[in-house]
Amino acid sequence: MALMQHTRYDTCDASTVPPGSTRADRIRRRLAIGAIAATLPYSVLKIAWLSGSRVGLSGSTFGTSGVMHAGNALTLALDLVALLLAITVFSAARAPRWFLLPTMWIGYGLLGQIVVTIGPSVAVQLLTGPPADTSTSTPIAGWVYAVVYAGFSGLGLCLLPAFGIYAWQRWGEENRWGERLSGIRREVPVIPTLGVAAVTVALAVRAVRSGSGAEATSWTSDALIGGIAALVLLGVALGRPARMRRAVALALVWTASGAWAAWGCFSLVLSTVPNDLVTDPVSAADVTLYVAKIIAGAALLLAVRALAARRPGH
Repeated sequence: MALMQHTRYDTCDASTVPPGSTRADRIRRRLAIGAIAATLPYSVLKIAWLSGSRVGLSGSTFGTSGVMHAGNALTLALDLVALLLAITVFSAARAPRWFLLPTMWIGYGLLGQIVVTIGPSVAVQLLTGPPADTSTSTPIAGWVYAVVYAGFSGLGLCLLPAFGIYAWQRWGEENRWGERLSGIRREVPVIPTLGVAAVTVALAVRAVRSGSGAEATSWTSDALIGGIAALVLLGVALGRPARMRRAVALALVWTASGAWAAWGCFSLVLSTVPNDLVTDPVSAADVTLYVAKIIAGAALLLAVRALAARRPGH
């Protein structure tokens, strides 16, 4: 309730979200510091590889192609953007929407899925050990995965809630994000919702056909993300569950949209551009699913816009 009593941030002339000493402000800053720290190991590793170091890599040729160097440079840039976002959230600077929203959309998608599914599955694999037939042929050392995904998980656990507090303080009161679903019953975009449902079914079928293992886990997590988004949109249309806050529904659909779009792009690039990470051919059906995820994830932004906007007459 304390946040609801603050001055409306979008109408302020100051260059930052109004500073304060509320509990939410302190939590936001502490989480932002954690996010800043979580970006450092990955950046150090990428800088080392781009400088020619072979730390954590086996073989003389793995990771030396132009494509891999470009990939390392791009992912380093993404990590540095995350660092900049964490600094922005810490200082509560009113960065322009054209920078904040696209980058955090991708950030919520990539990091959200890592925190929920990929990070824990990698941790289990590291604890149980790699399969016997691949333990001697893996070009990337196990500790690299541990460092990378521990950093990503820490970044997700810190940056995502920190930005959530920042977004609430900057836009939440003005747009009444705290209202319950029972009081809004918004119309949701029909075509994106049906598209998400169709892609979710296709992903679920692909997960079943994958059997077990990491591949099945990946497809299953994609299907679960789509299922959650579809259920939330149905709930918004029906005003159920009545006690759910619009901010929760917005966060779930926002994260699902970013996850499908971002990971769909990542998978599409890995499967179509020759690289050292994917050596087996990828089927046309899988490539089609990657494209469908990208389109459906982008289409979900229409639902995000409907959920985020302030209702007329309020």
